[in-house]
Amino acid sequence: MRTLALIALALATTLAGCADYRLRGRVVAGDASYITVVSADDPALAEGRGLPGATVTITTDPERISREQAGTGVSGPDGAFAVEFTEPGGGLLLYDVGVRVTRAGYAPAELFLELPKGSKRLLVVLAPGREQPGSREEDPLEQYRRFRE
Repeated sequence: MRTLALIALALATTLAGCADYRLRGRVVAGDASYITVVSADDPALAEGRGLPGATVTITTDPERISREQAGTGVSGPDGAFAVEFTEPGGGLLLYDVGVRVTRAGYAPAELFLELPKGSKRLLVVLAPGREQPGSREEDPLEQYRRFRE
């Protein structure tokens, strides 16, 4: 009976950990827009002018027409963000995701990657500029119609 209780406790702890994975990082101003994965203690995360108000969007299966939004958030006053990943098993299961970061007056940045482990962070650098026509993420049905023509 005691073993069963320990197994139940371990399972509950594991499942609780799955529910609250957050993709963390910081958005800063720079000369070119890009996203890179760094360790949580990387000094680059503390450098540069943080950009508040940047929208961070996570999608699953980003290269497929069946992709789904799995989290969205906005960077805070110092550019830091922590976006909740809404799919089950975040941080434990392997997920291919797309991360897109946009902010008015800046060129967007996008990266396709395997969902990083909790000890990793995203460093997002946005350059002044604007979004190029046709680069905005489209509705999958609209994408299908466009490619069908």
